[in-house]
Amino acid sequence: MSRSRLSPEARSAIREALSAAPLEQRGAVVRQLMDRYQISLNTVYRAAELGAAPRPRKPGRPDYREWVRVAVAWSNRAPDPVPLDLALAAAVEAGALPPEAADMPLQTAQRIRRELQLTVSRKRTHRLHADFPMQALQLDASTSEYLVVDGDDAGEGDATRLALHRKPGPATGYKNKPLPADRRRVVVYGVWDMCSGLTRSRYCVARGENAEDAAEFLCWVLTQSADPRVVLHGVPDTLWTDQGSLFKSKAGRDLLERLDIDPVTGAAYAKERMGGVERTHRTRWSRFERTLFLLPKGTAITLGDVNTRLQEYEIQEGARRLGRTPVDGRRLPRPATWVALTNRRPADHPLRRLPPDAFPSLARKAERRIDVNGIVRWAGELYESPDWHDRKVTVYQALDGTGDLVLEDKSTGERR
Repeated sequence: MSRSRLSPEARSAIREALSAAPLEQRGAVVRQLMDRYQISLNTVYRAAELGAAPRPRKPGRPDYREWVRVAVAWSNRAPDPVPLDLALAAAVEAGALPPEAADMPLQTAQRIRRELQLTVSRKRTHRLHADFPMQALQLDASTSEYLVVDGDDAGEGDATRLALHRKPGPATGYKNKPLPADRRRVVVYGVWDMCSGLTRSRYCVARGENAEDAAEFLCWVLTQSADPRVVLHGVPDTLWTDQGSLFKSKAGRDLLERLDIDPVTGAAYAKERMGGVERTHRTRWSRFERTLFLLPKGTAITLGDVNTRLQEYEIQEGARRLGRTPVDGRRLPRPATWVALTNRRPADHPLRRLPPDAFPSLARKAERRIDVNGIVRWAGELYESPDWHDRKVTVYQALDGTGDLVLEDKSTGERR
């Protein structure tokens, strides 16, 4: 069927199909149209009023294609591909590519990767919006994708030794990753500012998500950092979260109430509503955790070292990514967006500072009864109160479970 024999409806359908097709998928759409209407390649392009079919051109830099092949091979060293720009930089640093490969435009490298049919489709999430920074902050916890505790005697605190796990197949443990005897795992807490797009996160080692770690992380984030490159701080107006440990615990709800933070909760794993902070987890896995596989073999990894690397990574990511909300019609890097729009908060609604005792004053609280023998039960243990008998009390203890109990008489308010 020639172009002259194509009906106006067929020509219109061809134009619409090619106009709607993404650039990297246009070739496949053209082949479908050729088969559907039994016409030639040039006829498809003439019917779409795009002129003749594009002629293959000789690459201006043949070495670019080889460099991209090497970068893709490096990218595939991790269990899931490392982003192309990071793999390219790592290959240059290791000497697998010449130094001039670092000057290859990223858009060109990505185009060549598309020509090599190595593209990955991405799904957009529903866009959320806030008018100024710290108006709405999303908080979420997740387990690490690749980091695990390195054995039963891995140490404590920042000195805890970690290891990388490739997940080659089914494994005993949590989410297809091995667990030591004490069942500790690597958990990461993250926040995402809905106005600027800035994010902060930190790893910890625990048996799972818990209220103490979540509250300590939140207070750490809201405290102004000594590093001037880290700008996000202050008390948010609303905190978006799922129904996790922070929201479920009395201590966590007490912290939000004392800081006058309005919690916005919903079902767990709500990808649309919590899409911003959920996306930071996926980006962290792909752009940060996967690059740990590119470290020289035998490099020791500790919790403190990972968090130091993570902070530098987030500073660099914030500086190179544009903020979500324009400033005077221009999109600035995320830290600059946060500072500029924070300075423009309404005069009657300034940014609130976090009180210095917000976390130390946080305590577990529960109603108990002292029996006739002066004994009160708390956390599976028996405690003696020599002077108080047969009365209702409120029991307080530090959130970490250490220190003495504080008893408050329900009728008089007296404390001991």
